[in-house]
Amino acid sequence: MRNLIRNVLIRIGQAFQFVLWHMPVSMVALIGLYFAYRLFISPTQNTVGITNYAFGIVGVLSSISFAYARTVDDNEDKQRIQYCGERFLHSAILFLVASIMKYFLLQEQLCPVFGKSKIISGIILLIGFFQGTLYLTSLVNGIAALRELNAILYARKKPGEELKRFF
Repeated sequence: MRNLIRNVLIRIGQAFQFVLWHMPVSMVALIGLYFAYRLFISPTQNTVGITNYAFGIVGVLSSISFAYARTVDDNEDKQRIQYCGERFLHSAILFLVASIMKYFLLQEQLCPVFGKSKIISGIILLIGFFQGTLYLTSLVNGIAALRELNAILYARKKPGEELKRFF
């Protein structure tokens, strides 16, 4: 009976750890998709803060990944972690470019300089669409890197062994 209770507690702990390790990444993905939706539906609304915050977050994740890769001895894990850092870095660059494009679109001086012609309006709309696409590409790339890095950390942690020692 005692072994049965121990095994049930271990399984519950493993399920809880699975949720703790995988749910945050999924939540970040859903929140990021919400902001991507906002970028696409509101080309004239000031959403520069979204891309600026995203730039800062993935820039820090890139730095952390590269620093962590230097501490890992296993060559295969080291390469995977470095690749995650590279993906975060690429996402940061794309977020920065998306932010610059959005800032350009929000300039009030554009209307008097360019006028209200349909061609100029089309170009501005195209830039807005491209900016949203850059954000979405950066988001997908960053989430993929976050999932991979999370999987590496989860595998290295060996949560089943910790739970067996605990119970």
